[in-house]
Amino acid sequence: MRRTPVTRRHHGRPGRHPLALAALLALSAGSSLPAAAATISWSGPNASFWDLASNWGGAAPGPADTALLGAFDTEVRSGIASVQAFSGTGRLRISGGTLRTATASSIGALELTGGALSGKGTVTATTLLWTGGTMGEFDTVNFGGATTVSGLATISGNAGKGLIYGRTLNLNGGAVWSGAGGISMNDAASIFGTPTPASVINLAAGQTFNDQGNGTGGRAITSGIVNNAGTYLRSGGTGSTTIASTFNNSGATNVAAGTLFLQSGGTQTGSFSTLAGTTLSFNGGAHSLTSTPLSNAGTIDFAGGTTVLNGTIAFTGDVRVTGGTLTSAPTTVLTADSLVVSGGTARLQGPVPIGALTVAGGTLSGKGTATVGTLAWTSGTMGEF
Repeated sequence: MRRTPVTRRHHGRPGRHPLALAALLALSAGSSLPAAAATISWSGPNASFWDLASNWGGAAPGPADTALLGAFDTEVRSGIASVQAFSGTGRLRISGGTLRTATASSIGALELTGGALSGKGTVTATTLLWTGGTMGEFDTVNFGGATTVSGLATISGNAGKGLIYGRTLNLNGGAVWSGAGGISMNDAASIFGTPTPASVINLAAGQTFNDQGNGTGGRAITSGIVNNAGTYLRSGGTGSTTIASTFNNSGATNVAAGTLFLQSGGTQTGSFSTLAGTTLSFNGGAHSLTSTPLSNAGTIDFAGGTTVLNGTIAFTGDVRVTGGTLTSAPTTVLTADSLVVSGGTARLQGPVPIGALTVAGGTLSGKGTATVGTLAWTSGTMGEF
C-alpha cells in the first residue's frame, strides 16, 4: 500500500528578517548616524579662535550647523572650518586655514589676511579689509560662491590676493586699492572634468574703485572678468596698473595719474577720460567701443590686440596707434583732433575728419576717407594688400 508523505512543521521561535535586523542594529548604534543640524552660538571670549571648542560651549560647529557669532570678534587661523551658515555683527578675521559656508551668511567686518574663504554660499559683509589670502577654492564641490560688500572694501598691502575658481566679489560700497599686491583671478576652466565659471569683480553703479597703486613695477588684476558699472579711477602716482582681465566698462574709467593698461579686451559702452601726462592703453585682447565718450587730455594708445569702434566716437587730444589693429565700422562717425600711426594698423572704414595726421610707421588703410588738416608722413604705409 502506497504511503502519503507527511510534511513536518518546525514550531520553534520565528526568525527575524535580515533587513529588519540590520535596521534595528543601525538604530542601536547612534554614533553611526549623521549628526543632526544644530545652531551653535559663540560663547567667547572676544577676539579668540574659531578652532577652540571651549569658545563654542564644548564643540565647534560642523558642516550641518549654523554658527552664531553675535557681536564678538572671531578668528579662523588654521584647519578647515565648514558650516552650513554663519552670522554676526562683529569682526571675522581669516588669517589661515579655510572657512567654508554652504549657504547665505553675514558678518559686520570681514578681514582676510591669509587662508581662504570659500563655499557656495554668499557671504555679505558691511566692510572688507583684504591684505592677503584667497576667496574661492580649488575643489569640485566648493568652487563658486560670492562675497558681497555693502560698505567700503579696502584692498591693501604688498601680498598677492586670489579670487579664484568662480568666486564673485560684489563691491556695492566702493573700494580703495593700494600697495603693490595684485589680484589673481581665474577664467572659466575645468576642475577634474567639472566646469567652473570665471571669477568676477562687479563694481556697482554710483560707486568708485579708487586704484591708488604706485611704483615703477606696476601691479595687475589677472584673468577673470571685471564689470565696471561705477567709476574706475586710477589715481596713484606715476606708476601703472595692468588689467589683464576682460574689462567691461558701462560706467566711467578715469585715468588721473600714471598709466592704465587694458590687456584682455572687453565691451566698452561707458566713458573714458585721461588727464594731462597720463596714458590709457588698449594693449591686448578684443575691445569693442560703442558710442564711447572719450575725454582725452593725456594719451590714448591702441598698442595691441584688436579694437573695433562703433557708433559716434569723438577723440580729443593725443590718439596713437602703435600696435595691434584699430578698426572703425563703415557706419561709425569718428573724429580726431590728432592721430599718430607708428605701428600696427589703423583701418578706417567710414569718413574720418582728423585735425593733424602723422604716419610714422605701421599701416593706415580702409575704405573710408580721412580728411586731414595737416599731414606728416615720415614712414609706414597707406593702403593695405
